Amino acid sequence: MKKLLCSLLVLVVALSLVAVACTQPAPAPSPAPAPAPAPTAAPAPKPTTAPAPAPAPAAPGKTFELKFATFTPATHHLNKNVVEPWKKMVEQLSDGRIQVKLFPGGVLGQTKEAYDYVKKGMADVALVIPIYHPGVFPLSDVMTLPFGVPGTGHVESGVFQRLYDRILSPEFKDIHVLGVAQSTGYAMISRTEILKPADAKGKILRTSGGMQTNVVESWGASDTAVPIAESYEALQKGIVDGVIHAPASFYSYKLHEVAKYYLELGLPGATLLWTMNKDYYSKLPKDLQIVVDYAGKFMGSWTAESYYGGDIEARVAFAKAGIKMHTPTAAELDALAKGSMYLWTDWAKQMDAKGLAGTKVVEAFKDELLRYGIQR
Repeated sequence: MKKLLCSLLVLVVALSLVAVACTQPAPAPSPAPAPAPAPTAAPAPKPTTAPAPAPAPAAPGKTFELKFATFTPATHHLNKNVVEPWKKMVEQLSDGRIQVKLFPGGVLGQTKEAYDYVKKGMADVALVIPIYHPGVFPLSDVMTLPFGVPGTGHVESGVFQRLYDRILSPEFKDIHVLGVAQSTGYAMISRTEILKPADAKGKILRTSGGMQTNVVESWGASDTAVPIAESYEALQKGIVDGVIHAPASFYSYKLHEVAKYYLELGLPGATLLWTMNKDYYSKLPKDLQIVVDYAGKFMGSWTAESYYGGDIEARVAFAKAGIKMHTPTAAELDALAKGSMYLWTDWAKQMDAKGLAGTKVVEAFKDELLRYGIQR
């Protein structure tokens, strides 16, 4: 009974609470958002002037013709592998504003005239061989100290370039240098076999002059500076008994047709300069100066590679032609070199006595050779 009364009491209280809740006023609704303002019309754009017309094409720049002279013939490996690629690169990079006209074969002057004709403007660009201009580039003769470099052309060209950058460039102040290089090592091709100094005694040998003269004189031979282009006839007629030069040049001038003995001599090759007339260079617009200088940076490596590849081609041709070829043993090479190694110290002293930095240049040369593990 008590449980029943308690249940009824709970039910009554619950119903009372429901009734109270039902009599509470409903919450006021949230106010409706204000309507968005009507869009206003954008102001009409102000009229603008018509766009400026495209500028008229610039007038083409002035065209420059460069006379490029070499004493080597058009068929020579340097003309094919250095001169013609440089011409092509310069003409392309300049969009035709530079036209290069080639004068091969000594048309504008021979080997010993090259420096003068480029300096004086008879040629605008020219190949110059310092050894053929004695006294003009005295310190650069360091590169021809006997038996100093390995003879590949690549090492020598790199050494010459760094010496040029470090110490030698003032010698070339009267010309603009595009590139420097050195040929591969010089060999000898002769009418009779020459393997040792005694074999050369009394012979007349064609050299490039300079310290090569001292070398052959140390063997008891005499030298003559017959131009390489005239060496074929000189050998053929017996005017000279042998020729000292790069193997590639022997092949280019067909000397193996008139001389049948070949000796890997190991003398350093000639230094080469690819040069430009300074006044002509200065009147070129700056952008064209950049073009010729950029193309010039390839000339050193092209030259080294041309000689190296040309030497290989030459040796193969000599072997096929039945030329008797000999590479000296270490003892034979020492015998050939012994009489001229004094030049390393004597030359430096001679330069010092003239007020030139002979000793300094020799030491720099030795330092550069050490980069390649060559100690002199």
